[in-house]
Amino acid sequence: MKARKELQPIVKCNIEREKEQQSHPELAILTRATSMNVRSSDLMVDNLSNVNVVEKQIDGIIESREFDIPYHIRVCINLKINVGLWYGVRGQSSSGLQNQLASEKIIQDCYLSRPCVYMDCIKWIKHDNYLPVGSHRPKAVTKAKLRYNPIEIDPEDICRLAVEQPQTLSNYSVSDAVATYYLYMKYVHTFIFSLGTIIPMRSDEVLRKD
Repeated sequence: MKARKELQPIVKCNIEREKEQQSHPELAILTRATSMNVRSSDLMVDNLSNVNVVEKQIDGIIESREFDIPYHIRVCINLKINVGLWYGVRGQSSSGLQNQLASEKIIQDCYLSRPCVYMDCIKWIKHDNYLPVGSHRPKAVTKAKLRYNPIEIDPEDICRLAVEQPQTLSNYSVSDAVATYYLYMKYVHTFIFSLGTIIPMRSDEVLRKD
């Protein structure tokens, strides 16, 4: 604000000068030629001092907003790119993080954002009462619903396999990803979003509703 107050009279003079140059273009050409001669003589006398350079930069300022709004925000305003409220992330945790980031009901350790949906297959598995008994685990659900038996590796062997048998570990990773993808696309996605057309809640809340 201090910089704006100091620059306001200079900006006002610059705007008036700009208007005069637009209304009298021949006068503007004459003024530029005169200023070029004065500038060259000043630089010779002052031994290329920075004072004249700063003055010429100030003479080109016609909008004071450049000094109170950051450049990237000003560009977004000029180009009508509205990014002010794009990223609203709230934490949901039982360890106190919920109280720091948001004052909403604690559900479980997860981060939810307004513009994106966090679809967790585990939540759907736990809420599906039609699954066979003992099948409330990702691997078991994949076998029961997709008739697909993904590769299983003991967690203690993962580091060893990464060094000794990277191909086996990559097969396990791809197998897990494929199982999760098809489970989500075939069951979770259609169920949650169709239910969201009936229940007036966001998809995240429909999925996590007790």
